[in-house]
Amino acid sequence: MGFQRAADPHPTILKPLIDSVLVEQDTNSQIGGALCLSAAIEAAPDPEAEQLKKLLPCLRKIVTSEGFKVKAAVVGVIGRVGGVGGAKNKGVMDWVVPCVLDFLSSDDLATRKAAAEVLAKVPPAFVFEQLFGLGGALCC
Repeated sequence: MGFQRAADPHPTILKPLIDSVLVEQDTNSQIGGALCLSAAIEAAPDPEAEQLKKLLPCLRKIVTSEGFKVKAAVVGVIGRVGGVGGAKNKGVMDWVVPCVLDFLSSDDLATRKAAAEVLAKVPPAFVFEQLFGLGGALCC
């Protein structure tokens, strides 16, 4: 009698965390959910990159709204999602880098710090391409 692993539990585990970020009105719950979601994505041995990529537009929508208070935590989640398969996927990085670059000019110090930390983990070619339109020409 061998042990067989059931289907990947990550979607089941991530759903309440995603809901706490997207739906919950309490800022402490949103921060906690975003930090837990970020840690769960990072700790997952094989996160489902395709499912997580579908989350990016929802995250951008809430993080760019004026009333949303926990932008720094969600910018960190965007960075984690981009890091899952983003370095191998130009389409994801072309979406993540401009989104995060917008937060470098935020009035909130924590949001600027989170954006800088995300960009520090992005391959330089993607950042140069977004900033200067040069692609990897300077990075090679």
